[in-house]
Parts: sequence; structure tokens; C-alpha cells
Amino acid sequence: MSTFQTLRQLHNIIGNALDGLENNFGERNLDWPALDKPFTPGEEESAAALCAETTNKIVAAAEQITATVRGPSFSLFDASMVYHLPACLRFVEQTHVVEILREAGSDGLHVEDIAVKSDQNVLKLSHVLRLLATHHIFREVKPNVFANNRLSSAFDTGKSIKDILADPAAKYDNTNGMAAFIDLMCDEMFKASSYMTETYTDPKTKHSVEPTQTSFQRALNTDMLYFPWLETTNRVRRFGAAMIGAAQRVAPDAILKGFPWGSLPKNSLMVDVGGGIGTLALKIAKVHTDIHIVVQDRPMVIGMGEKFWMAELPDALSSGRVRFEAHDFFEPQPCQNASVFLLHNICHDWPDAFAIKILKHLREAAQPHTKLLIGDQIIPYACSDDTDASDLPGAAKTLAPPPLLANLGRANAVTYEVDLVMQTALNSQERTLSEFVSLLAKAGWKVVYVHRVAESCFSHITAEAI
Repeated sequence: MSTFQTLRQLHNIIGNALDGLENNFGERNLDWPALDKPFTPGEEESAAALCAETTNKIVAAAEQITATVRGPSFSLFDASMVYHLPACLRFVEQTHVVEILREAGSDGLHVEDIAVKSDQNVLKLSHVLRLLATHHIFREVKPNVFANNRLSSAFDTGKSIKDILADPAAKYDNTNGMAAFIDLMCDEMFKASSYMTETYTDPKTKHSVEPTQTSFQRALNTDMLYFPWLETTNRVRRFGAAMIGAAQRVAPDAILKGFPWGSLPKNSLMVDVGGGIGTLALKIAKVHTDIHIVVQDRPMVIGMGEKFWMAELPDALSSGRVRFEAHDFFEPQPCQNASVFLLHNICHDWPDAFAIKILKHLREAAQPHTKLLIGDQIIPYACSDDTDASDLPGAAKTLAPPPLLANLGRANAVTYEVDLVMQTALNSQERTLSEFVSLLAKAGWKVVYVHRVAESCFSHITAEAI
């Protein structure tokens, strides 16, 4: 097949996908959210729920066309300097530019006025905003006048500048978490990634899988594990909010579809191991009122969780149907009668040896009927998967037909980026399905089913005790 034929195929994928979007939205008398208008949560949720598969194809095909037609040098220039994007994002987040522009209105604000309100240098600020606007984050409505758009307003905390400046530590409280997520990724995680080469090539650390010998320790000049370090800084509050933002990558009802909760006997026990403040458990508790739930995490988190539940579903706590328990998952599991152990975004935090220890404790506490449910990213190969794991119920050999990359390319790039966050900060990783099968087998578990979240790399893996 010639290159032009391939380009035409990619062009047709985009055209057909756009036809599908237009028809789908037209039937509902809706228009697609406009890039130049502010982010509207309800509108965005409708778009995501209706058209995830279609939009992924557009993103994958458009990026592949760009990679094909653009000169290699220009693509490499761009890739080698893309580090300026997270640097600029954190700068505008920390200086509250989104909130300043929201208060200014849709006509925008001159950069001199933004600089005054944010107490920043006008020249430096203007160049930062212009780079971001070039990447469709903010818009320059006329020379040196900037306004929010769909992308920038997605990390608006919704708070007034007055309130933020009065209590900066509370900026991320009761928000959608996107501003906190941006600051997390563009702060210590960005700094850690910049030391990847030094850490990966140093004879002392290149083969290490210890979570205390990562790029993070080198960048932040610490010997501490990331999570204990986090609790010694003023970033722990931000981290909790950031996890709410990170959850937006997955459909809100994914946990309800990832396991047949309704098939469990009445009064079955689900243990959410490392469950944080119980955000996922709350979704289960609201729908499946016959399930009893224990949420386990560090003592500091438990207090935050109980406060969260008293605001969201107090009767579940007062009745005893849901309770919080301080527990270190590297110690023996105290709950011996669980129908389901849930590990959501836990395995990706730990290298294999540590993950196996967590999984073995759960295996030792498991009964013959106990199921293990793991919620994590499953990394697809960038080619068709011909491993034995791809034959498991619910697994997929490819996510897209040719000529698209088998993993949907740019549409799923966040999965691989998070994988490297795990590696550089924790010496851990996101895993392929084959790697999960092997990991679980070493701890006494057998994968029996995989449920992929619609058009995403996030999946729920069900395993049984061997």
C-alpha cells in the first residue's frame, strides 16, 4: 500500500467518525462543545459518554497523519522541547491565571492587567500564555489580550481570587481536582522525569527496583519513599484533590460495570484495600445497599475519609454498613471473610516484589469464594497482542484496525505517560495483561476475566484464588 493510500484511509477514518459524531449529536439537537468557549461539565460528560470510541479514532488518525506528513526534524524539534508545556502549565496554575480570566469575562484581559493581578512580570507572562494558546490552552483574542477557552477553564477551581489568596492551602478543596492534578504532575513528577537519564544510566540505580532509588529521590534530594515524603510536605492535601482529578480519565460508573456486584449474596463484605477516602466505595454503597464495606488506608487518610462520608452518606457509617480501618497492606490482612478484595490503582504504585507481598497477604486471607478485583491501566502493545493472555475472556488483541496503531496511538498516550510517572517516582509501572497474569500467579491468584472500561486502557481484572 502506498503512503498516499494510507493517508487516504486515515482521512476516511476521520471523515466517517465526524459523520458519526454529527449524526449522534444531531439526533439530540446538540452541538459539540466549542474550543473557544468555557468548559461546561454537563456538556462534556454527554460528549464523553456518547462518543469515546469515535473521538479516539479521530485523535489517533489525526496524529498519525501529522506524524506522516510533517518533516521528521520538525517533529523531533517539537518533541525535544515539549517540556516547556508542563513548566508553563504549572506557572499559570500557581499564579491563578485561569481564575483571573474567569473573573475578567469572555472578552479576556490584557496581559498587563493579568500581570498586575497575579503579581508577575508582564513580558514573561505574555510569552508563557502565548505558547499555551498555541497549544489551544487559553486563546489570544487580540494582541496581548487573553481569555479562557474549553481547555484552560477545565482546571478552573471556581473560586474567587480573593478567597484563594486568603487561604492558598484550600485552593483545591471541593473542586474537580484538575488544577491539583496539573500541579502534581508539573511539580515533583515533572522534576523527577528530568532525572530519568541520570538515574537509568547510573550503575548504582540502573537495575534497581527499590522505590527509594528512583528519579524522584535524585530530583528532590531525599531518601524517603514518595508517599511518606508526601506526608511531610504541604502537598498531601493537594494529592488527595489530584486523585479526584485523575479519576476523570475513567467513566464515573466504571466500578459498577467492572464487576457483577448484584450477584453477591446479601451482606457480603467488600474490602477496599488502600481505598483512600472511599470515593469508589461510595459509588458501590449508594447502588448496592446490601453490601458491607471496609475501607482501609493509612491513619492520616482514615480521618479524611470519615469526614467525607459523613458529608456524603452518613447513614452508611452510623449503621455500621461501612467502616474505615487503619491498615498497612504490607502487613497481614485482618479481614478474613471478604467476598471481594478491591485494589484500585494500587498495583501500579509498587514494583513487582512489593506488589506480590500485598497480593500474598490478600491470598492468605481469602476464602474459597473470595474474588480479587484489580482496577488498573492495562498497557496495550503498540502492535497486535499474540500472547496467551489475549485469549482471556474480555481481553483484546488489538484496539484499532489498520492502518491505525494497534493501541490507538496518541489517543491512549496518557496511559504510557502515567506508566513513566510510576517508574520515575516509584520504580513501579503500569503493566501489560501478560505481566498482570504473571504477577498474580506468583501470589496465588488466577485471572479469570478482564473488563475494559469503554474505549480506555483502564480495566478491571477479576482473579480467583489458586
